[in-house]
Amino acid sequence: MPHEIGGEYHLDDFPCRDVDPWPARRSFFASGRAALGALCRRWIETHSHARLWLPDYFCPEVVSSLCSRNIRVAFYTDNPQRAGPELSHLYVLPGDMVLAVNYFGVRSGDQWSAWRESTPSVALIEDHTHDPQSLWARSSRADFAFASLRKTLPLPDGAIAWSPRELSLPEAAPDGPPIGSSLKLAAMLYKRRYLDSGEIPTSLKETFLELQKRGEQILPEPNNEAISQRALSSGTGAQRRCRQAAVHFLACRPLPVQCRLCI
Repeated sequence: MPHEIGGEYHLDDFPCRDVDPWPARRSFFASGRAALGALCRRWIETHSHARLWLPDYFCPEVVSSLCSRNIRVAFYTDNPQRAGPELSHLYVLPGDMVLAVNYFGVRSGDQWSAWRESTPSVALIEDHTHDPQSLWARSSRADFAFASLRKTLPLPDGAIAWSPRELSLPEAAPDGPPIGSSLKLAAMLYKRRYLDSGEIPTSLKETFLELQKRGEQILPEPNNEAISQRALSSGTGAQRRCRQAAVHFLACRPLPVQCRLCI
């Protein structure tokens, strides 16, 4: 089998046991940025002057996507190598939204929970992409939470949103054929064939890399908001994550400034 480190998932089997259920009330989307955008738009319906506060260590493509949807953004200080956010940099106004990121799924969320209770006039949105089944995710008291499932599960697309406070959730807007997802799924099939080949056929690798690239370019487009049926039928349980690896990574490998974590 070719030795591959990193990259996107190949098509794999899902575990049939040792999984946790998703929240009973949830909405599915094609990507994390689609889920976050939909949550923001739902909040802005009743808070027209709201800003979305983002950590300054965040995916620039997602920021651009939010701005293109006329969502006003501001930034506060937080990154994976901090013990927690610098809340004194959060100059929120009533009705604002704040995004809290559980970097690598290793934080407890206690600091954000205390802040939310002392700041009831804002909406707290949590990003649990790096571990959708972390203790923080499962015990959250945020207004909204979401996770990009395609980052932790072998899915061509997919994200989930829920409200720990049982607020009304948006639904993904219906759209056309899932072209981006289909290209990503084809790439996963080709990569599985490549990994099972026992050798390194460069043509197979070039094929799945090109399909991944094309699919990833199409998937975040505004008209690709709904999760595909393939991802919806497969992503019914979450694989357990290895938090020790993330802790070791953070302790031993400083992250470059230009590195960002996308959803």
